[in-house]
Amino acid sequence: MLFKHRIKIFLNMDFQAKFAEIRENDVFLVSFPKSGNTWLRFLIGNYLYGKVDFSNVDELVPDIHICGRKHFQQMEGQRFIKSHFPFNPNYPKVIYIKRNIKDVLISYFYWYKKINPEIFKNFDQFFDSFVMNGAGPYGTWLNHINNWIYKTKDKQILVVSYEDLKENTFEEMEKILNFCEVPIEKQKLISAIKRSDIKNMSNLEKNQKNLKFFNRFSNNDVKFIRSKNEDRNQKLTPKQNQILIELTNRKL
Repeated sequence: MLFKHRIKIFLNMDFQAKFAEIRENDVFLVSFPKSGNTWLRFLIGNYLYGKVDFSNVDELVPDIHICGRKHFQQMEGQRFIKSHFPFNPNYPKVIYIKRNIKDVLISYFYWYKKINPEIFKNFDQFFDSFVMNGAGPYGTWLNHINNWIYKTKDKQILVVSYEDLKENTFEEMEKILNFCEVPIEKQKLISAIKRSDIKNMSNLEKNQKNLKFFNRFSNNDVKFIRSKNEDRNQKLTPKQNQILIELTNRKL
């Protein structure tokens, strides 16, 4: 079942936007899955466009894995594009968001439970898959981070820690906007951060759960927007914790 699912994910990606023409002012929001990319899309989208929700985020800050090539070609001005793809030297500008491996792991597990709870029998099976191959088509968490951070030229990439973004959202967003050469308006940024907070995004999910954005998921009992407190019930064994510590210490 797991192997069939991995093949299905790989084939259904279509890579439809991967081969769209890359423009020199494109900015790619890159991350391993469940590292805060959706939140970053909302932060940037709310700052640039005033109001982003689950009805228009794929239109305004498109997902390279979902949006079609035609949409990318029709977009005007600077494009901000979500991507989970492994290292690509052709991306002209990259904001790479990285997150603590334990939080990524648990959030990814619940994402699978939401998209199809039958893919993994239990957390232990998912854990083993995550460590061995990343539990998806993008490679392991460690290789994804290391390849993007160490292979990308310094001027091309801004590495953002999810934890720093959460702790100092305004300051980190200032860095992001400066990197993208976007003028900073203080009040506008404060408003964008407010509209993108977890409370507002959770309410949007509740009110917009029937929209196309959520059609990919089969289990409505699991939230898409989850707080860290909600994930703390998922306990790791001492051995699993040690494995994650060892992975984190490898060239990071």
